[in-house]
Amino acid sequence: MAGGGEVCYNWLNYVRPEEAGPFRREIMRKKLLLAVLTTALCLSSGPARGQTGAGAALPGLAPSGADAEKDILHLNTIGAFSAGFVLQAYGYIGVLADVLSKEVYPPDLVRTMLGETITYMRNVNAQLLKYQSGPPIAPGDLEFIAGIMEIINHLIAEAEALSSFTQTKSDSDLRRYDEARGNAWKNIKKTFKVK
Repeated sequence: MAGGGEVCYNWLNYVRPEEAGPFRREIMRKKLLLAVLTTALCLSSGPARGQTGAGAALPGLAPSGADAEKDILHLNTIGAFSAGFVLQAYGYIGVLADVLSKEVYPPDLVRTMLGETITYMRNVNAQLLKYQSGPPIAPGDLEFIAGIMEIINHLIAEAEALSSFTQTKSDSDLRRYDEARGNAWKNIKKTFKVK
């Protein structure tokens, strides 16, 4: 392959665990779990997060009939997209760390890609904050949205530390990256009830 195709082939190429760096091993372990979680959350047809049955909501706050069904659909859609977004961002940042450690992409390109990712994550958090402070939402749904926002904050910290590492190669940036990544994964497990 010529041009950018070689880069794609290189980072997608299989690496045996004993040959992989720490970033690659982490991705290899969690790749399957992320795929399963994303699929399960996106295909879920149950009630919105925090609700106990179809159409359940806070007494006195719930719209009726078609409006209630539309609200449930909106909450389920927001939940599925939010879950998919944070899981994909978690994986993507890990892949960028991996390609940086394997010197597949130059540090400047990785930093640019991380900057774009940070911007997207901040925009998603801003929209979730608007939604969270909008019309009344069931407490379980508010808790879920707050959990997603917390995960995004950890992902932003992770991406910022990795972006800084592309320039400094410092142990302190690497420690910040590892800590933020660990916190993001801990909150993903908590929010999505992963054991």
